[in-house]
Amino acid sequence: MSTPKFFAKSLKKRMLFLTMLVSILPVIILFAFLAVNTEKDIERQINQQYQDQLDNFSNYLNRLFQTYTENADQITRDSQICTGLSQIYNGDLISKSQFYIDTARAFLNINIPSGEYIVYYDSQELFNYRNFLHITCMPDDILEEIKNSPSAVWKIMDTGGEPGADTLSLFMKFNLTTDKLAVLQIDIAFDTLCQTYQESFVMENVRTFYEDESHAPHLLSGEDQLSDKEPYSAITRELDNGHYLRMDLYPSPLPQQFVLQYFYMMAIFLISVGGICFLDYITIRKLTRSLESFIGQLNHIETEKVENIEITEQDEIGIIKQKFVELLKQNQELYRQKLLAEKNKKLAEIDLMHSKLNPHLLYNSLSVIKWKSLASQDQDTYQLIEYMTKYYRAALSKGNPIFTFGQELELIKNYVAINQFAHGEDYQLEIDVDPEIYQNYTIKLLLQPFVENSILHGLHGIEREKLLKITGKYDGDDIVFTVEDNGYGIPEEKLETLNHQVWNTGGLGYGVRNIAERIQIYFGPGYGIRYESRMDVFTRVTIRVPRLSEEQLIQKM
Repeated sequence: MSTPKFFAKSLKKRMLFLTMLVSILPVIILFAFLAVNTEKDIERQINQQYQDQLDNFSNYLNRLFQTYTENADQITRDSQICTGLSQIYNGDLISKSQFYIDTARAFLNINIPSGEYIVYYDSQELFNYRNFLHITCMPDDILEEIKNSPSAVWKIMDTGGEPGADTLSLFMKFNLTTDKLAVLQIDIAFDTLCQTYQESFVMENVRTFYEDESHAPHLLSGEDQLSDKEPYSAITRELDNGHYLRMDLYPSPLPQQFVLQYFYMMAIFLISVGGICFLDYITIRKLTRSLESFIGQLNHIETEKVENIEITEQDEIGIIKQKFVELLKQNQELYRQKLLAEKNKKLAEIDLMHSKLNPHLLYNSLSVIKWKSLASQDQDTYQLIEYMTKYYRAALSKGNPIFTFGQELELIKNYVAINQFAHGEDYQLEIDVDPEIYQNYTIKLLLQPFVENSILHGLHGIEREKLLKITGKYDGDDIVFTVEDNGYGIPEEKLETLNHQVWNTGGLGYGVRNIAERIQIYFGPGYGIRYESRMDVFTRVTIRVPRLSEEQLIQKM
């Protein structure tokens, strides 16, 4: 299956693309959300303005209605007017004329403009300010409604004239003591209401209607071309006189306010996206440039020069680089140890080849010397040659690289006996080893180099009794040996260096270093040797190896 082209691009391009995508996508979503909500918010603001306009005009009309109602109530309760209305047809013409004058004066005193009121008596017009003594009759439906109403009645009256000449009329009964009905009618020209509304509250894409109790509409304001369209919303307010104001709202293009806000938002969006892209580019460039430089160093650097790689970053990238360099150094050390092990193995093979050159010649030569010594009755020389023959026969062991611990301990006994003859000193050898250990297998000459060191560097030449003790015991799946002497001891500072060199196998003698390296190579870092010592008291070396059968040991080697 082939890799998509996008994922085949460089790390820088992939990181830049994904980072920008993750960074810009929330901004796009936020911008869309703000754009939608801004449009809705402006729409809510406009609707609120419409509602505020309607509320303001409703309040204006309610105040106007209250003023007219209070004035009408004052007139209909005026005692002089009510008395005159009760006696109007019983007096002479002069008295009747005087009553008209007093009534007109009363209307002027309460600020009702001339030409806006009519007085009916017994369902007939008694007089009005414009047409003195012009007789008309009150409509029967209004008359019945006034009779049954305890308060003022408001009606829209069709005057039969030009459009807009209708009146909004208030009807209220006079408080008479007779059974006759007298009614006051106060007219408000409807075109006056329209003019007031249009001067103070008119808005575009809106039609406003005044409706009576039957919801018959009378246009207050609005464009004629809107009459052919369907409004998308309507706002209604009920007035104190039982009538209504209705505002129809029609769809309109985006207001300039929204267009400006949208432009500002778009500018902010573009600036934000540009800033994010720039920051992403700078960040990714810095990150990948550091990695590219590091990779370039790795491509051109030699293994032995890993320590020359410079790491200046203190962030996570620096930590990754540092860990990688540490791994390279560890790999370098392992490689060096491998080369050293191979070198030592070759040297061991050479030594083994040398030992195999002609072991029979060595045995035959020692045998001749031994029998000549016996013939000349030189018992000491005979015994020395006997020990040497046994030692070299065991040490060479026909080239076999493994021993049983029993063979190793037998070899050590012969080696100590040889040194007693060679040095003319008495070395007391004590072996305390679990008998079962004798049958376990180990690498050849595991203990002999430490016995040799004890004799040559610890016991040789001291004036007191010379003791050499070898112990061996099981410790779980391991076997632990100690080789201890009561010789000179090792100074503390040299002892610390010696134990450090054990794990680095760099400063030990050839025999001990060879054993330390072989233990680490064959058995792993959990096994090895350790020195302990106290000046002029003792020196003890501990050797830990695994408990293995012959087959298991051969597999590890």
